[in-house]
Amino acid sequence: MKKLLIDLDILTNALWKGENSEKAKAFLDKVAKEDVEILTPSALIDLIFDWENRKLAKSILSFYSDNSDILSQKTILGKFERLGIDYKKVIEELAEVSGKEEDVFLVLVASIFDLAIVTFNKKHLISKREKMNAVLRHYNPNEVEINEPT
Repeated sequence: MKKLLIDLDILTNALWKGENSEKAKAFLDKVAKEDVEILTPSALIDLIFDWENRKLAKSILSFYSDNSDILSQKTILGKFERLGIDYKKVIEELAEVSGKEEDVFLVLVASIFDLAIVTFNKKHLISKREKMNAVLRHYNPNEVEINEPT
């Protein structure tokens, strides 16, 4: 079974608007028909609570609630501890590569839970995939697949 972390930009495009709206909608339709497990860190959901567009925020929260298992901070931190990963250090090094701490947290979570990240974020994630995987290899977590939806 494929395990995914679906980034907010996929849902924003599918549920609201964006240049990739049709591609995002088609991807979510495809995922709904496949045997896929979606895991979502609670930190990703926390970002939504500050959004001014409450209708979009509620739609995205509803999607995650209905279609994914939410990984609590306690679950994530416990896994880091069991694996002996100094997550602060790894996030710091990943942020040097990517430039965006909230995105690299997703990369590290995807690594330890063996998730593929689906995103449109070329600037901080897709284009930096190889360099981020080099950092992950240094600390022994799994490499991460990061791609646009297909």
